[in-house]
Amino acid sequence: MLTKQKSDSGYTAANGFYTSSSGFYDELSWSCVWLYLATKDSDYLDKAESYVPNWGTESQSTTISYKWAQCWDDVHYGAALLLAKITGKELYKNGTEMHLDYWSTGYNGSRISFTPKGLAWLDTWGSLRYATTTAFLASVYADWSGCSAKKAETYKKFAKQQIDYALGAAAIVLWLVTE
Repeated sequence: MLTKQKSDSGYTAANGFYTSSSGFYDELSWSCVWLYLATKDSDYLDKAESYVPNWGTESQSTTISYKWAQCWDDVHYGAALLLAKITGKELYKNGTEMHLDYWSTGYNGSRISFTPKGLAWLDTWGSLRYATTTAFLASVYADWSGCSAKKAETYKKFAKQQIDYALGAAAIVLWLVTE
């Protein structure tokens, strides 16, 4: 049944399994951005941007969240990146760079934790998914002409480090050194 109501309050099938902490506005922005890219219908772009004020923020601030990762529950990071590329607006560019800086070199005195072998560590549950998804976003953003050369180099280095870790490059090097 199609509804015009913007809410997930009536959906209960996933209760106890996939409770959304981020709400649903990130998904609405994400889907509208992709519909805009597919159709070039500016109504979708307008809708995507209209949901941005409802995205999550950092604790006790109005700053759009930047310390988590693109995942099943929160897709605003990808939406922000695409909106930066489409619109060139500083809001999305700054938000994307705060996120990628936090994950690579640090932002505002804060940085993601790293394991001794170099994995960016966000959470114990599915740690590689966060690092590799952020590496993907870093690669996409670094390839955009709106990303400065210095940041592009940083983001590409971060992405390579995370993908090398995920694919076992550190273990291979260690094995070669000890052989």
